[in-house]
Order: sequence, then structure tokens, then C-alpha cells
Amino acid sequence: MWLGNLLGWREAAFVISMLLLIAWLDDMRGRADGVWPQGQRRSRAWLIFAWVLPVGNLFLPKMFVNDLWAAGQPAQRRKRGHPLLTVWWLAVIVAFGWSGAALGRVRETAYAGPAAAAMRQVMQSSGLFIVAAVLTIAVVWKLSGMLERTVASRIGDLPGAPPSATG
Repeated sequence: MWLGNLLGWREAAFVISMLLLIAWLDDMRGRADGVWPQGQRRSRAWLIFAWVLPVGNLFLPKMFVNDLWAAGQPAQRRKRGHPLLTVWWLAVIVAFGWSGAALGRVRETAYAGPAAAAMRQVMQSSGLFIVAAVLTIAVVWKLSGMLERTVASRIGDLPGAPPSATG
């Protein structure tokens, strides 16, 4: 019973986190469309489909974020992908894979010894989720800053734009 309650809270937290991440990605996509619309390889509908499409959910969200990353760079240095994005995405995939296997073992065990081993694996997966969460924060922080600076520099280049504080 307690495991079911715990999993319910965990799933609710996951759904809320995913909705917040999708809303943030939508905002970043709007900024990227203003800076480099031809660089976005997928339509905005893929913000949702990328996460739920079997097999596609292993690479489409990362592809989407790679496009946003490229839009946040100066035009002459645009490059999709970065080691931070790769490490982040691998951490997310490993955390979910490890967690799914661990929870499956917990549900299947009928004896204390195997259940304890399975619960240790669940706790390890929680550690992996913490690593993935910290990396997600780093990606959100870095990508938000990149796109904000890129958009601000483009606004400063427009005729009739107010002079910047720095020059």
C-alpha cells in the first residue's frame, strides 16, 4: 500500500515537472523562431509528441533542445548540440531506465531479501534522478540565458530600437 502511495506522489511530481518543462520549451521555441526560424527542424506540435512517441522519445526531445541551443548562438557559430546537452540527456535516459527496472523488481518480489535489494535499486535510481534534475536545471539556466542574450542583441540591431545601456 505505501509503495502505491509513494509511486502516486512520484508520478504526480513527474507529470507536473514535464508540464513545466514543456511550457518552458514552448517559450524558448518562440524565442528561437524569432531568431532563427529556419533552424527549427520540427514543428511546435513535437513539443508534446516527442515525449510520448515510443522510440522517438529517446532522441526527439534532445533534437528539439539541440535546435534551441543552435538558435541561441551567434549566427556565424551556430552548431547543434553541446556536451552539456548530451550528458543531460544520457542522465535522463539512464535514470528512467534504471527506475523502471527497479520498480518492476519491487512489484514482482514476494520475499524480504529480494524486496530489500530491489528497494536499494529504487534508491539508487532516485540518486540518478537527482543528477538528471541538477543537469536539467543547468540546461534550462544556460539555454535561457543564451536565447535571452541573442534576442536582446537582435532587438538592439533593429532600426529605432532604444540604445543599450552598455553602448
